[in-house]
Amino acid sequence: MKNKIILGVLILWFCGNYKITNAQLPNSNGISFLEISSKITALIENGDENSKLELYKVAKELSKSNNERLINLAIRAYASVNEYEKVKEIEKSILKKFPYGFKARAIAYDKIKIAHNSTGIELENIYSKFLKKFPAENFELIHQSIYSEIDAKLALKFFQENNEIKGNQYLMQIRERNKFSYASKANIIAKELIDNDQYNFAFPILEKAIKTVTEDKTIIGNYLKELKITYAKAKYYSGNYDIVINTISDLFNSEKYTSDNFELNLMLAKSYIKLEKSLDAFLLLENYSIANGRYSEMDKLIEILYKKLNNENSNYKEYSAKLDVECKVANLAKYKTTMIKKKAPEFSLMNMDGKTVSLHDYKGKIIILDFWATWCGPCKQSFPGMQVAVNKYKNNKDIEFLFVNTAQKESNYKELVKNFISENNYTFNVIFDEMQDRNKAMISSYNVTGLPTKIIVDKDGYIRFHNAGGTSEVEKIVNEIDIKIELILNE
Repeated sequence: MKNKIILGVLILWFCGNYKITNAQLPNSNGISFLEISSKITALIENGDENSKLELYKVAKELSKSNNERLINLAIRAYASVNEYEKVKEIEKSILKKFPYGFKARAIAYDKIKIAHNSTGIELENIYSKFLKKFPAENFELIHQSIYSEIDAKLALKFFQENNEIKGNQYLMQIRERNKFSYASKANIIAKELIDNDQYNFAFPILEKAIKTVTEDKTIIGNYLKELKITYAKAKYYSGNYDIVINTISDLFNSEKYTSDNFELNLMLAKSYIKLEKSLDAFLLLENYSIANGRYSEMDKLIEILYKKLNNENSNYKEYSAKLDVECKVANLAKYKTTMIKKKAPEFSLMNMDGKTVSLHDYKGKIIILDFWATWCGPCKQSFPGMQVAVNKYKNNKDIEFLFVNTAQKESNYKELVKNFISENNYTFNVIFDEMQDRNKAMISSYNVTGLPTKIIVDKDGYIRFHNAGGTSEVEKIVNEIDIKIELILNE
């Protein structure tokens, strides 16, 4: 009865506050958890006094619920209006009110995570007790991923202990529970086993997972590609070079963009060399360099192979100079096709030193904008390369780098960013995007839909390059920035 009363209050709240949140109630007969959560998010982002008053009201109603998830929304709403005493009061009551709920389960799960030094059997016994108290079927499917995490932990533990039967038992439990989790966990477990030189277990896991993903057309995404890449690496490290060549060649033919992967091309070339196919290796590295730029690790192999194929009789320096020209011409042509010309929107944001930074401050300069967040792995992987680029152009008064920190949800995001930059000794000029109102954020005005995104603005204030995605390859990052700046300057 109490939940029905609360639901009625929430329906009235939704309908009566349409103007505040600009969100239409799709069905007045009931409200989903997602709708309530979205409503609260909208009120928090508005941040005005009316919104704060509404947050307080809805938090009060939600806190009376007999639904743990709704009570957690009450905690969130109270926290947003700084009612921390209320937050503490509700949090204390949750475990008593829901001894078999989400919070209780999370605490029990932490104990399993802490038990990483336990044997497989000891961990299995802990898990059995956990399952008796928190059966998976008591939770909606969307909230069952925690069980796949534990299954994966147990599978890896048993494989590491050379207990293949138990390892496969838990791996198959993941497949039965969630085929998407199975593909991902199989890859993660195989990587751990490869690092431990347990190829005898890693190979069957990868082969079975590849077969599953290949045959089940409902499994979409990068699972197959990632599994094959891991399989190729495992075969390379174990000396099965024929299989490496077949696997990588298949990847290049079937998966988009893999042929541009530096690591795969290098591994393929080295496999050719191991099988004494020097010409194949040389042509592969030469073609890759022309298409993607030259890299020191590949150049060393190219020189060795060139001299070997020419019996030390030809001039490598002369060949290298010609290759340089071919690489530059090909890369200039490639990046020129991606050039655009669109007026860059104005912005005025604060940097880490508390100074306001605006677009017009850099009039007459080329600006490299790097949109990133502390939670974005690919963003952080590209930073060593970006630091090399920053160092290269630090004395060039016509080039500026701005690192736009965006899409952070933490209230202390500025502190997190400053600590991250300091701990890694980056000399980046970081500016903070508008985090509360997405409509006012720079990522919206610059049409940034994924992180990382790098945008280059020319001296006249026009966006000339707009590219999403990142790489950890330092030379590739610097080479790309060099070419794009050259194209802009030579127009």
